[in-house]
Amino acid sequence: MKLDFNKTVYLQIGGEIGKNNSLPLKYFAELSKNLQTLVDTLVEFELPEDEGIDRKNFQLELTDFKENDSAIPGFSFTKDVQSVIGGDALKQRDQISKSFEKLITVANKGTYQQLDEIFPDADQRKKVTKSLYGFVNSLKTPKVAFGNFDTKKGFKSDFSVKKFQREVCDQLLEVEKIVHEIDTEYVYGRIKLTTQNGKERKAIAEIFESGATKLSYVFEKIESENRKFELTAPLYCSIEKSENEFLIASEMLNLSEKGITEEEAVLQFSEAFQEQFQQLQNTKYSDLSERQRVVKTFFTVLVKNETGVTA
Repeated sequence: MKLDFNKTVYLQIGGEIGKNNSLPLKYFAELSKNLQTLVDTLVEFELPEDEGIDRKNFQLELTDFKENDSAIPGFSFTKDVQSVIGGDALKQRDQISKSFEKLITVANKGTYQQLDEIFPDADQRKKVTKSLYGFVNSLKTPKVAFGNFDTKKGFKSDFSVKKFQREVCDQLLEVEKIVHEIDTEYVYGRIKLTTQNGKERKAIAEIFESGATKLSYVFEKIESENRKFELTAPLYCSIEKSENEFLIASEMLNLSEKGITEEEAVLQFSEAFQEQFQQLQNTKYSDLSERQRVVKTFFTVLVKNETGVTA
């Protein structure tokens, strides 16, 4: 294992950021925060669930700082090791170091798509991806490498860190895509017609969801096969479309008729209108029920004129 936080893991930062053998405090704070977040994420997923874990054992500390035409901070696990129930804290720290080196090996090759194979569980993969992406992008320079420092030979680079493209990160976060079934439904609506300079434009003004709203069908007149009724005012009826038929109804007239098409439903309603009108007109008022009397009175007010239809 080349990267062991039980010892010291060195991170060489070159380029403009580390050229003076120093690091801006704000830059170093962000880098350290993201490095710790990455380690904490590994602790969450890479240790056995049946072992006791003390997260304090995985706190990173700045334990060294070298310079060699670049800034080279050294990070180690805290020296204050807490014992845990049902587990070995030192072995746990070894495991996290190995897991960290595995991720940095991916970063060295730039093959971040491998995270999909390393972490097949979607939740784990997403959290590790976010943490690794946050750390890599907090480096802000391509001249970065992990390695070890020898007092005689200086810094030895073991792993460089390639750029983590945002597009690749997004793909990893969206590996499990939800496939939505597409349902087709026909609905009623109101269409707004606007005419300007002889040109007609149509726009959807309102959509009525199925089963939520009844549309109105307006009769300006009633015309059956052999009778025509002129009305004193428009007759507003409800119209509903089911899968196989249309239904037109008037609650006031206690009248409803169906048809396979809208035209057929209108004709059936008109025929029923004529039949009921004539039946009530030919029945004595005293022989009618209370409801029939109300309907007859409404007919009397509604119908202005009745004429025969010529062929």
